[in-house]
Amino acid sequence: MMKIGILGCGWLGKQIAEKLIDTGYQVTGSTSKSEHVNELKNLGIEAIVWQKPAFDELPIVFSDCQCAIIAFPPKVYDGNSNVLGNWLAAMPNLNQVILMSSTSIYSDKSGIINEQSPISEGILADLEKAVSQSNLLNKTILRLSGLIGKDREIAQYFHANPAKYVANESMNLITGNEVVSFTLEVILNKISGIYNLCSQHPLRLDFYMAYCLKHGLIPGKMQEVANPTIRIIKSLYPINQKTPN
Repeated sequence: MMKIGILGCGWLGKQIAEKLIDTGYQVTGSTSKSEHVNELKNLGIEAIVWQKPAFDELPIVFSDCQCAIIAFPPKVYDGNSNVLGNWLAAMPNLNQVILMSSTSIYSDKSGIINEQSPISEGILADLEKAVSQSNLLNKTILRLSGLIGKDREIAQYFHANPAKYVANESMNLITGNEVVSFTLEVILNKISGIYNLCSQHPLRLDFYMAYCLKHGLIPGKMQEVANPTIRIIKSLYPINQKTPN
């Protein structure tokens, strides 16, 4: 049975783990909070507490993994992107790595964004470079848009202070289920490369109004600007396509 390590088994990592276990994989996952360990174990995940990944060596429980899914948010690294290369080197049986990156890596501009668009320097670019320069046979970078679904109501932040947000700006979203499905395809088919994952592009006001309607809330007033940012994240390869052309 192939062993997969999920480094950062949070909201998204847990959903990926559940799917992998149902598919027949053995999964080990880390959490920063001890109170989450039992929840992960009840799902069939071999769970450990890893509180300060940026400053620690790879826990021994991950050393025999054949596939690693790196799902930490950027803040976890505390600017120390070099640690990712050290983790990969500490897994001698590793033949596949999947990095959960973000579409926020792209330079701030309007228009259509795809995998060939310019990116900004920073922690995400450094992490992606560590994966790209590794000697692994299969290496995949998934640039995720805003995550929604399964108790993840990001519009609640709009409702807390609607005047802070621009109504006529575009959003780029992807559901957790879609990310899980694509990740499974990457593992099963040994897909390498860089992929944008985005399936929805609503205006922020429309997304917010749908949230208020769903929960019976009276919407607050967002601001509108003369030149809103219309930024559409696209992929050169559709997310439901198993292999690139």
